[in-house]
Amino acid sequence: MKVTDGFAGNAEKRRLAANRLVELLVAIPLFTSQHHTVFHADPHAGNLYLDENTGEMIIFDWALTETLSFEQRRQLFLLMLAVLLRDEQNIYNAIAGLSKDDLTTDHGKAQIVRRHVAEFIRQLSPFMLAGLSEFSSLLNDLLFAGIQLATPILMFRKALFTLEGVLGDIEPDLQMELVVAQFILKQRMMSIFGNDDPNSKAVDFALPLSLLDFITLNLSLQTFILRVGMQTVRCGQIS
Repeated sequence: MKVTDGFAGNAEKRRLAANRLVELLVAIPLFTSQHHTVFHADPHAGNLYLDENTGEMIIFDWALTETLSFEQRRQLFLLMLAVLLRDEQNIYNAIAGLSKDDLTTDHGKAQIVRRHVAEFIRQLSPFMLAGLSEFSSLLNDLLFAGIQLATPILMFRKALFTLEGVLGDIEPDLQMELVVAQFILKQRMMSIFGNDDPNSKAVDFALPLSLLDFITLNLSLQTFILRVGMQTVRCGQIS
């Protein structure tokens, strides 16, 4: 049956099914050691079926797929983290890495990106964590502003938007970014301590980050509270 119809009346099993969808369609393609990874670019409910007896997910219609390179996955993940950390410069850097426009020479496009990023940060509530919905919203705004992104990035954004609608029908309160974070933590723990849980399966897992990326993220994390505090003050001044 369609995944949106599965486990009717069982909130916990529906939540687990929604989590599994995020792992299969977002986390596993993003966090693989392979240089190139294929992802399903059209995960609407009609393509997602669930076997209630086994809990197995069945994904149909692989005609519409795309491939992400290691560097594209790296920049996507850096952008997601920069959005979470509200780091304006790192958001800009990741967008520059994803854009088909050369922002080092096209100063007009660079200014457009900086302006949209600054406005994006300004509009974020200081009392909420920015996640994948905000990430998608930023990409949408940049596209409408004329910033060009590679086809795989566009398709990944579309897949996230489509999946978000499906998840809303299964588990409206689900936050994809939390599921992704839990997936990363679980896989890291398995790689360090082994897997003692028969219900958990280790996958081909790797974070697409360099040592320099980790250092940059650590520095950004150290100033996160300061950035949120400054944003809170600005919001108070505006109101």
